[in-house]
Amino acid sequence: MKRVAVLFTGGTIGSRTLDAQTLDLGKVPYTLLTQYQEECPRQPVSFLTGEPLQLLSENMHPQHWIAMARAVRALPLLELAGVILTHGTDTLAYSAAALSLLLCDLSLPVLLVSSHYPLEDERQNGRQNFRAAVDFILQAGAPGVYVPICQQGETHYHEGSRLMQAQGLTHLFSSAGGPAGRWEAGKVSLWRKAPSPACLPFGPDPKASGEIVTILPHPGLQYRYFSFADHPPKAVLHLLYHSATACTLSPFGPGSDAAAFVRDCTRRGIPVYLAPIAGKAGRYPSTGILEQAGALPLYNQTPEAAYARLSLAYGTFEKDPAAARQAALSGNETRALS
Repeated sequence: MKRVAVLFTGGTIGSRTLDAQTLDLGKVPYTLLTQYQEECPRQPVSFLTGEPLQLLSENMHPQHWIAMARAVRALPLLELAGVILTHGTDTLAYSAAALSLLLCDLSLPVLLVSSHYPLEDERQNGRQNFRAAVDFILQAGAPGVYVPICQQGETHYHEGSRLMQAQGLTHLFSSAGGPAGRWEAGKVSLWRKAPSPACLPFGPDPKASGEIVTILPHPGLQYRYFSFADHPPKAVLHLLYHSATACTLSPFGPGSDAAAFVRDCTRRGIPVYLAPIAGKAGRYPSTGILEQAGALPLYNQTPEAAYARLSLAYGTFEKDPAAARQAALSGNETRALS
C-alpha cells in the first residue's frame, strides 16, 4: 500500500456552483477522494490530506508559491510515494513553473491537478486528471513536477517548467516542446523526465517578489507609459514575439523603441530580461540590438517559467541585486524546449 499526500489549495476543482455566475469554495475538494475511492476501490493507495490554501487561482500571488512549497516540505516525505496539489486553472502554469524550481531536489513526484469546471458539472475533467496523477505516482514514480491534463479526449502529462497558460478562447493548455507523457485506460507512458538540478537555485529559504513587471509586445507599444519614476520594479520581463524580436525603431515618433527603453531602465538600475528565446542561432537583428542595449536573455524558458524564476530570484535576494541576477541567469540554456 502506497501513501500519497493530497494538498488542497482551492480553485475550480475545489468549488461548487452557487448560481450561473458564482462559485463557492467549501468542503467540495474532499469529494474528489471519495469519488476516486468509489471508482478505484482496489488501488493500493491511501491518502494523507492537508489544506494549506483556499482561494481561486486568479487570486494567487507569488508568495503563495512559497506557502505551497513549504507545505510540501512539511510532509513526512520519506513515508510518501508522491504528492498531489489541487489547483485552479487560471494560474496553474505559473505555480507549476515556480514549484519546479522550489521542489527540484525532491526524490518523489509532485503533481498539480486542476479541473476546468466544478466536479459536479458533467463537463469537469478534474476526476480524470486526479486518476492520472495517482496512476503516475503508482506506476512511473519519476521525481519532478508534472501536470496531468485531460482535454479533447486525451490525457497528457506536462512538465511543470514547460506548461503554458491555457488559451482564453479555447481553454486548451499546451507545453513548449509537447507533453512529457500520456495516460490512457489507466496506463502511464512517460516519454521525457523532468530535469534534476544538482542544487536548489534559491537556497533553503526562498522568497518571492510581486515586483516584477511583465511587458507584452504589440504593434504601437509606447514605452513612455513605463517610466517607473515613482515606483521602480525589481526587474522587467520583456516578452518577445515568436521570433525572439521586438520593435527597435521609432518611425512614428519617440517611444516605441524597445532598445531605448532597455537603455533607460539600465541607467536607472532596473534590469530587463528577455523571453522566450530558443537559443543564440538564427536570431533576427533586433534581438542582438536589445542585448547590446543591456537586456539579459533567458534562454529556453516559457514566459511563465521566466516570470517565476525572476520573482524567486529577486524575492530571495531582494537586497543583493548581483546575487539576484546570478540566480535569475542560473541554468540558462540547460535544455532546449523542442
